[in-house]
Amino acid sequence: ACMKALGKWMLKHQLVFLTDFYLKYLGWSLNDKNASVRLEVLLALKTLTSSESHLAMMDTFIVRFRPRIAEMLRDVEADVVVEAIRLSAILHEHSELDPGHMNVVMSLLMDKNQTIRNTAARASKTLMPTLTEAYRKHRKISSKERVDAGEKQLQGIAQLMTELGDRNNGYAKAIDGLWGVYKVLEEPEMIAQTLMLDMSMEEAAILANILVLVIQKSVGEDIVKPNDLSASKTVSAKQRHASEIAHETITKKMSAIISDLLNKYQAEAEVVGPLVEVVRYVKLEHYSLSHLEHEFTALAEQVK
Repeated sequence: ACMKALGKWMLKHQLVFLTDFYLKYLGWSLNDKNASVRLEVLLALKTLTSSESHLAMMDTFIVRFRPRIAEMLRDVEADVVVEAIRLSAILHEHSELDPGHMNVVMSLLMDKNQTIRNTAARASKTLMPTLTEAYRKHRKISSKERVDAGEKQLQGIAQLMTELGDRNNGYAKAIDGLWGVYKVLEEPEMIAQTLMLDMSMEEAAILANILVLVIQKSVGEDIVKPNDLSASKTVSAKQRHASEIAHETITKKMSAIISDLLNKYQAEAEVVGPLVEVVRYVKLEHYSLSHLEHEFTALAEQVK
């Protein structure tokens, strides 16, 4: 309550209280043994740093306590970690943090706690331009080449997943967190069409994994713990209906291109593996209803 009140005074009477003399009490309390105190301090700092005029008055404080804020990304309390992520995102947006700090934030996309993963995903928005630039630079894509917002998002996400890796189901955890944050992940057809472009096999493997994961997510599957028998499998009628609609949409969008993708990457195991998984989500009756039995036969031959 004391730290909460101090934060309110600083916000209301900044000329008096928003000084290094009073800010140090907030900084010291970041080390408090009581998690609720640490949480209140982070909430107060998040409010204060949301204003550029306040940040200008807090530069000395931020430089001094920035390392402690980074340490709190590994706090034992999930609520504290969540607020440390949010504060980090604000500070990064105002260029107050080094890349190493945000790398720790991005690594939390792999955390076992879903709330932490989702918060880290939202924080990734401040880092996405840097990730997209790194992707394009590594692949020698000209900065003059125009791409739309969806392509930029996909490039940034691909770069992020490349950096995080797939250890301990890392790709699935990343997509699970990023789902709902980036619209491109709701457009599997666009991802599939991108795979038809010329690219390295490493890049294609990342995109193929993204494709199958977003499809699985769209039909309501638990991509982080797909084989967890202890989890409740109860599905409501509304969820079943949404899953059926998603299946229909995927079938319409994927049936026309999946055969071409399998043909293009037939010799690349790391790419074709995820693509074969995509076939599971294409309703096979689509081919008979559309009188496309010959396409089904060709697809079946490719999957074999």
